[in-house]
Amino acid sequence: MKGISLKDIHPTTPWATFLRRKPPTTRNSYKLLKMLKNRGLYDIWGEQNPGDISHTFQSGRHDTVSRLDSILLTQGLIPSVESTNIGNIKITDHAPVEVIVKIGEGTQTTPSWSFSPILTTNKQIRESLTKTLQNYFKENDVNNITTPLLWDAMKAVTRGACIKEKTFLKKQTSSKISKIEQDITALSSRYKQTGSKNSSNL
Repeated sequence: MKGISLKDIHPTTPWATFLRRKPPTTRNSYKLLKMLKNRGLYDIWGEQNPGDISHTFQSGRHDTVSRLDSILLTQGLIPSVESTNIGNIKITDHAPVEVIVKIGEGTQTTPSWSFSPILTTNKQIRESLTKTLQNYFKENDVNNITTPLLWDAMKAVTRGACIKEKTFLKKQTSSKISKIEQDITALSSRYKQTGSKNSSNL
């Protein structure tokens, strides 16, 4: 797979004329397409615009253009795609790729979740998450499971484990803050009574 990029996706596109460089080989294109589809991913703009030679990147130094930017979607989302578009190159040397996906009326969207970097600073949590992933792959990475299913389930397991650890960490932090606030309140009260700033006398 060395040397294959997303511009190799469509072997029928006349890249040689448009890019002024050697076109991708059919073998490389086939390998990349197979790799993506085996993982349930599709270059949606390319799927909807076969043969179109629009580009997303322009190199002033090499005087070349190419379609380096792509949006990959799972097969289940493809029927919901209303339109795709490659915008104009304006401020940067890349053009925006736009995909509009229709979401049914009344559909309840799930609040977005993002990984909290603070989890990586806690050694105990890092070890716990590592063990969770190791156990997951040990128990589920079997011959009859597909890569997309294994990957999607792993994301759900990882998210659940991270939420659990973050909740536990938040409770610990809240408990410590509460204890400190109580100590400050007690010290302030005693200071008012004794007038001493020495905590050992409070």
